[in-house]
Amino acid sequence: MTTLADVAQARVGYTFRGSLKHADHGDIAVIQMKDITPQALNQSEGLARVSLRNLSPHYLLQNGDLIFRSRGLNNQAWVYNLDQVPTICIAPLIFIRILDQSQLLPGYLEWFINLEQTQMQIAGMARGETIAMISVATLHSLEIALPPLARQKKITEIHQLFRQSQVLEEKLAQKRLQYTQTALLQFAYGR
Repeated sequence: MTTLADVAQARVGYTFRGSLKHADHGDIAVIQMKDITPQALNQSEGLARVSLRNLSPHYLLQNGDLIFRSRGLNNQAWVYNLDQVPTICIAPLIFIRILDQSQLLPGYLEWFINLEQTQMQIAGMARGETIAMISVATLHSLEIALPPLARQKKITEIHQLFRQSQVLEEKLAQKRLQYTQTALLQFAYGR
């Protein structure tokens, strides 16, 4: 089995001294813990902005990086696909950069990390009494199944279709609820 350190580099996000100060005209978007959803990582609207001088370029995210929640109830990862604005994530988030995407696809790694079995393994690796946390070193030791690239592509495609079907099912459920509530309300008023 391959470890994450064999195929990717994980780094803790940028650390602010003091609190994050939003700047309306800031030139750098900031991904915080509250922003970690697949939708937020594909659009810059709603992300805080900052102006940072002398920011090391290694903190800037690249398309295909994964953003990993190092603490909290789940330790999921999501692929970052936003290149319109220079963007950083902040600690305690960890970003994972794949060393060679001809060997490991970001979508496959996202799927693998978010698997229930992998999440249980990660939870067992967490340290801390009050708030369990995953360190970069611990994340690097995570074992990754590494099938051939063609199989990774198929898994990624099927997983994306499954996620799209989940979104559509949620929208359909909301429409059904709205329709049912409207119909019952009309029935209650005798209309």
